Amino acid sequence: MFFSYASPISSLRYFRPNYWYWEVVIVARKVLILAISVFFNGGGGDGQLQAKYISLLMFCCITLHLFCRPFALPLLNNMETLSLFGTGLVFLLGSFLSNSSFRRQALVSAEDRDSSPKAVFLTCMLVLIISSVAIAILVSIVKTARYSLSVLFAPRFI
Repeated sequence: MFFSYASPISSLRYFRPNYWYWEVVIVARKVLILAISVFFNGGGGDGQLQAKYISLLMFCCITLHLFCRPFALPLLNNMETLSLFGTGLVFLLGSFLSNSSFRRQALVSAEDRDSSPKAVFLTCMLVLIISSVAIAILVSIVKTARYSLSVLFAPRFI
């Protein structure tokens, strides 16, 4: 290997030693998301097929991540799981919002579209999921920073 785990320029220090290749898995996931968004336009271009394929990919990535738990710190594993789960749910619920029945309602009148119970419910769920993921990640960052500061400024007895 070119970099050691202790090297400050290496991202390997975030992974467990058996999962030194996990950065390649993350890049492959991003390339697959890009390929799905480019090549699976579904003919109509509404994005419903793309969102369903990407949500399927996210749930496969969650399963793989939970099986491997590649990060050295449990906090990083938890944040990655939460992020993947939130992303999968956002794409899945977004695919229902781009449904053709919602489009037909949008063509009828703006008042009917805004008062559709399905659209309101799905939009509220999306906002709730995104907000809860963001709050959980912020809480994790604050806890980590607090712990790091307590370790850094802990009294040392000589």
